[in-house]
Amino acid sequence: MTANRGLALFRFWFALLGFVAVLFQFLHLVQNVPGASAGNYFSYFTIESNIIAFMTLGIAGWYAWKGASPRWYPYPFLDPRSS
Repeated sequence: MTANRGLALFRFWFALLGFVAVLFQFLHLVQNVPGASAGNYFSYFTIESNIIAFMTLGIAGWYAWKGASPRWYPYPFLDPRSS
């Protein structure tokens, strides 16, 4: 597989954007809301899903930059009837 640098940069950009958004929102909460805790902040589903999204985009960007596929990639596409 060839490296797709444009796609990798696109994924890295949105991973960084998501990370910075979660970070700044957390810092704003801690500095401006009395009694705010990290446990309450990170228990929100939207924050958790944003963390999963930017982690996934970062990993996918890494594979696109390298021009490789993860080892598990062909498994979802195997035909179970062929065994």
